Amino acid sequence: MKVCILTTSFPRFPGDYASVFVYDLAAELVAAGMEVCVIAPIEAGSLSHEVIMGVEVHRFAYFWPVRWQRIAYLGGIPDNLRRYRAAWLQLPFFLLSFFITAVKEGRDCDLFHAHWVFSGLVALAAVPLAPKPIVLTVHGSDLNVSSGNKLLRFLRQFVVMRVDKVIAVSTSLANKLRELNLPEERIAPIGNGVNLAVFGERCMETAPGYRLVWVGRMSPVKGLIYLLKALPDIFKVFPETTLTLIGDGPLRRELEAIAEDLNVKSAMRFVGFADHESVAEYLAEADLFILPSLSEGMPLVVLEAMSTGLPVVATAVGGVSELVVTESPGRTGLLVPAEDSAALVEAVVYMFSHPDEAWQMGYNGRVRIEKNFTWSSVARLTIDLYHALADNQVQQKASDVF
Repeated sequence: MKVCILTTSFPRFPGDYASVFVYDLAAELVAAGMEVCVIAPIEAGSLSHEVIMGVEVHRFAYFWPVRWQRIAYLGGIPDNLRRYRAAWLQLPFFLLSFFITAVKEGRDCDLFHAHWVFSGLVALAAVPLAPKPIVLTVHGSDLNVSSGNKLLRFLRQFVVMRVDKVIAVSTSLANKLRELNLPEERIAPIGNGVNLAVFGERCMETAPGYRLVWVGRMSPVKGLIYLLKALPDIFKVFPETTLTLIGDGPLRRELEAIAEDLNVKSAMRFVGFADHESVAEYLAEADLFILPSLSEGMPLVVLEAMSTGLPVVATAVGGVSELVVTESPGRTGLLVPAEDSAALVEAVVYMFSHPDEAWQMGYNGRVRIEKNFTWSSVARLTIDLYHALADNQVQQKASDVF
């Protein structure tokens, strides 16, 4: 079976962290004997065609010069459409170029697998010229559309209701699909996985410390302002605390200014962008992973932190509650309400005050990942879904004949 993966985000160069989970799944599908081609937007410096570990990658340009493109990457399509007027002007060219490449490269494939709603729209447009089933994976940002954006809300409903199967990477996303009145039989709950070869278990020989780490895009939805406001009270109890922020985004300058005002910047590292392997190294050096987000889908970085053996303090939003176990046995971290700096202080102080318990949570997290969140297990479930859709299509064609 040959699968054509349509995605609005894909690693652009070796070590790139952008939607690396799409590549990880594609590589695992190839390892399981599938043929896979990926269609994704190009960005300045990336190749228009390459083969990575057996995964054939085709990248399309949609505006010239390429460095002026504003639809994909950066903060993701919904965020880019909010921030850049040029993005709306480029959107028709983006969809047209995506469509042409999907028809050309996907013609001999057995199935389209689209990641995010915009890719699903392209798959639906391409199917009349290259008939095949469509699987759509939703990751959170494509379903969490503001009530004021009628066009994106219409697009979401239109695509979700017309593809053959929708993969929800968390129970909360599956519930959102039900709220959109998608029939239960068309919802497939399949989570994300972790590359255990990259995110290995950290060395536990060093004495426990007070090193916090966060990874992500510095945007309002990540709740970093509440974390920074919590730091002075954490320092009162544990003055040796440090915080490493890995990532970049529109809020970086504001966050640096807030850190200066709170007199905590000297204990912080603003690392900026880091590649996949570097992120793994930063996680391995830390003592506690923290995620104060206001909204999430199924955050891969939590899985990666748990795979590394880090205990987790996070807000109870979206799929985070499905990843972090807060009750014994198998406890992996603590969950707190969103927008609550005092709760973050309490959770971090508890972790630092109980290093043995925190170590056990980290160990439990690693075990949980090994049992439930490997890419090989995700790929097996995905392949079963592919074959079921292919069998249904054969049966439907046979019934049409007779």
